Amino acid sequence: MIRLNVDKRGSGKTTRVIAELARDTEYEKDNRAVILVPHEQMKVLYPKPFHYRIFTFSEFIHGGKLDGLKFSRFIIDEGFMPREDELARLYYELGRTGKDVEVYGSLKGE
Repeated sequence: MIRLNVDKRGSGKTTRVIAELARDTEYEKDNRAVILVPHEQMKVLYPKPFHYRIFTFSEFIHGGKLDGLKFSRFIIDEGFMPREDELARLYYELGRTGKDVEVYGSLKGE
């Protein structure tokens, strides 16, 4: 299942993702969520203890980085930022995993 959370820029989407990740860590000791972000520089927006669960879209698509990591869902920050062809590839690969996906992002022009 994919759940979309579309909101304006500067509305606190990343803060909500961090809160969701913290809640997941607190209540689910198996750390079941993985965060996907468009680029490496976005990782600095997250608390350091969560960095081992944050990956770029490219790391996810090209594989390897998530091998052996136990998780049951993806949370995507800025999930509409990439070009259309990259978006198509990202969401195709997400669909192949069969895991739940929660997307936070802003549409162009908002």
